[in-house]
Amino acid sequence: MNDMKEYYGSGETKKVSWRESQLKGLRRFLIEKEEDILKALMLDLGKHQVEAFKDEIETLMKSLNFALSNLKYWISGKKAKLPQIALLSSAEIVPEPLGLVLIISSWNFPFGLSLEPLIGAVAAGNTVVLKPSELSPACSSILALGLPNFLDLPIIRLCFQEAIFIVIAAIPHLGNINFAKSEEETDSSVLENEESKLHLQITAELLMCDPSALEDALCKRVMITPEEVIKRSLDPLGATVSRDGLAKTLYSCLFDWLVQKINVSIGQDPESKCLIGVLDIYGFESFKNNSFEQFCINFTNEKLQQHFNQHVFKMEQERYTKEGIDWNYLEFVDNQDVLDLIGKVYTYFMAMLHFAIFITRFQSDRATSNKPGGIIALLDEACYEK
Repeated sequence: MNDMKEYYGSGETKKVSWRESQLKGLRRFLIEKEEDILKALMLDLGKHQVEAFKDEIETLMKSLNFALSNLKYWISGKKAKLPQIALLSSAEIVPEPLGLVLIISSWNFPFGLSLEPLIGAVAAGNTVVLKPSELSPACSSILALGLPNFLDLPIIRLCFQEAIFIVIAAIPHLGNINFAKSEEETDSSVLENEESKLHLQITAELLMCDPSALEDALCKRVMITPEEVIKRSLDPLGATVSRDGLAKTLYSCLFDWLVQKINVSIGQDPESKCLIGVLDIYGFESFKNNSFEQFCINFTNEKLQQHFNQHVFKMEQERYTKEGIDWNYLEFVDNQDVLDLIGKVYTYFMAMLHFAIFITRFQSDRATSNKPGGIIALLDEACYEK
């Protein structure tokens, strides 16, 4: 924001040449990105190319050409004709320039309701913060990745990056909210202390929600029955589980959203049934108390590490021994016994160098049964019992 204020304060945006260059940049954006825009509108809204071109690109091109042809008249201090455009919004005529304009886009006309106000703002010599709609991810990605390449960077900011940082900042604050047993109600919880209240307030501000509603959502559970909606208080342990569940969901949704944005930006074919995965088998966490999910992750990593050990150390050194090659034996940590205890299954991997797709299949190790052995197999059997 400070950069935008300084840029506006420099007086650069008051020049006719500057406004003209920005409007021409927007026109180049529409021309060069036309094919991508039409594809994005099909992905997000299911709009046919003819309909999409007529509703969005053609209308915007008319607005841009009109603005360019009348720009000198608009800032001359003389009366000028204004186009009559029907938009799904309200507006008022105010003195220009304003300095900084916030544009919140709409999903149903993602380009029209983003760029029409942007054309007016630039023509009036303003800097702009544009917030594209999350409901049209393909269109929003084109706006976020494309517009900065056609406009002066100091005059426009898009809210994607800021939104990511806000969510990431909210998650640790959410994790710092602790609960204590309520003295007024049995089996209910309240915020533990003033510090927890502060973290709740900050979390609510970052996520732009009501603090009381957030506290209520963490400390209570809603059960919907055919007859009524029942709110049930949670004890401190239950509220903590609710808090952790919300934090995990926020992080998971953010991760999925980022992956979707990246896939759209690199042009991934949504109909493709093939992919290339990249897996780092060495970087896993060791917590004081590992969850079952983390246990499964670590077990998988150890299986991959064992595959590496088998082919790089064991098989090669056995070959050296058979061929009588003089070499120094390489010591390495072998966790095969632990893997047999846990899983007792054999895994076969087909891998590409650096970019690997792993296909895993399990086969039986028992002589008298088709069922695999090990702790995980016993857990599976126990789950079927009442």
